[in-house]
Amino acid sequence: MTDNENRLLKLLFAVGAAVIFGLTAYAGFERLREAEASIEAYSEAAARLPAADIDSAEMDARIARLRDIMTAHPATKRSRSFSDFAQNVRSALAVYGLEAQQYQVVGPQGAEALEITLNCRTLAFLRFLKAASDGQRGWSIDYLAVRPVGGGETSAVTVRIGDAN
Repeated sequence: MTDNENRLLKLLFAVGAAVIFGLTAYAGFERLREAEASIEAYSEAAARLPAADIDSAEMDARIARLRDIMTAHPATKRSRSFSDFAQNVRSALAVYGLEAQQYQVVGPQGAEALEITLNCRTLAFLRFLKAASDGQRGWSIDYLAVRPVGGGETSAVTVRIGDAN
């Protein structure tokens, strides 16, 4: 290798190193600018926090207004108790090892019923049905369709349970 080739090779390496250094420095400056923008955005958000704080008297007034709205609308109150009823039905199904494939709320507002579709062991469902209709729970069985599947040990069941309370 001649001296000229050596000098050109060293110059090529020096230019390459300078380009790599320049690209690295540029990427670092970009990250620094992004960090400064984030700091500025967070600082602005932090400055707005005290202005968004609600004092306890105003919070108590809001809670009182919401309670008044809840008691003034019986449909909202009913839907909450229906939600509790539906959860009780699901829990009762689970006690007997039954798992519903589909739940559906049917009926007019205020007289809703829970329609449940499931594939299950027939004996387990009959035990659930006996417990559900004994009158202690206050449930009404409005509709029942049982179709044996296979040898009769399992059934496809659709049952509509209402809250008689």
